Amino acid sequence: MLSLVITIARTVRSQLASFFGNLIIVFPLSFSLAALYQITTGELLVDAKTANKILVGQHPLLSFSILYACITGFFLFMSGIIAGYIENGINYGE
Repeated sequence: MLSLVITIARTVRSQLASFFGNLIIVFPLSFSLAALYQITTGELLVDAKTANKILVGQHPLLSFSILYACITGFFLFMSGIIAGYIENGINYGE
């Protein structure tokens, strides 16, 4: 039981580190790259009309985004199961 608790704690800590790493690194970096593009070219990366089209296209209730997220999550889950099965077969198999 104790080993399960330790595994869950390590998994949660790893997932939180990944989440906050994305917030701290990825968002400011992408924002900085867009600002650098605007400074060097003098044009916006995406104009207002295109930005609005992108936002409408990704609306969770008016597009298929939730369906695509579910499909992606399912296949990520299955790939984890398959990878774990293969790794266990390599480590503990004949």
